[in-house]
Amino acid sequence: MSSDDNQSYEVELGLRIKETAEKFSSKADAAAAAGVTLVQFNKWIAGSVKVPVGGLRALAAGAHVNFSWLVSGVPGEVKDASNVTKVNDELQVLPRIDTTLSGGDGSFLDGCRVVDQVYFQTKWLKEKVGIVDLSKLAIVGVVGDSMEPTITQGDDLMIDLSVTSLLDNAIYAIRFDDALVVKRLQRLMDGLVVISDNPAYKDQTLDRSQVDRLQILGRVRWIGKII
Repeated sequence: MSSDDNQSYEVELGLRIKETAEKFSSKADAAAAAGVTLVQFNKWIAGSVKVPVGGLRALAAGAHVNFSWLVSGVPGEVKDASNVTKVNDELQVLPRIDTTLSGGDGSFLDGCRVVDQVYFQTKWLKEKVGIVDLSKLAIVGVVGDSMEPTITQGDDLMIDLSVTSLLDNAIYAIRFDDALVVKRLQRLMDGLVVISDNPAYKDQTLDRSQVDRLQILGRVRWIGKII
């Protein structure tokens, strides 16, 4: 998005945040639901600061409005907060956030703002991606070459934020030491291996005493590429 597009989006997002706040008994209550101070909340409405994804989700849930509408402006308000991403029976809007995961030496998540939205067919998501909780999906970009040829620089990744533990040998968005990266993880009897698909990069084996160096932020469910 261009800088003008970003500015326009922030203004429109601020208007939707203001409208959502009106569902609470006071703006202070809306700010509390979003997990921020009233001063910070007013900055959200003014479009002068980055609005974190987690804050938007909390605000949407507290007001019982559609999260996708709050992010994108697409009509589809619902009363049940458990369906906060449902636009209609056929269409799902996922937020694109202003961060990148590194497929190299490091670059991610809550505290990042929504800068765009990506549309998917709900049926395709459920059948092909196998997602149950669609409200926990987000789109992020990737930089670096350590996961080539599987993931290349410039790819978009669909991250399932509901997965915060190692379920199987798959690709995850992780915080490793102080780096925010995307890697393949393999479980061992006494630890795990952090794997780069690019053979030019060495795998790293962590024993049980070192596993706390790593935090799983979500599982990669889909990779979008430009050919």
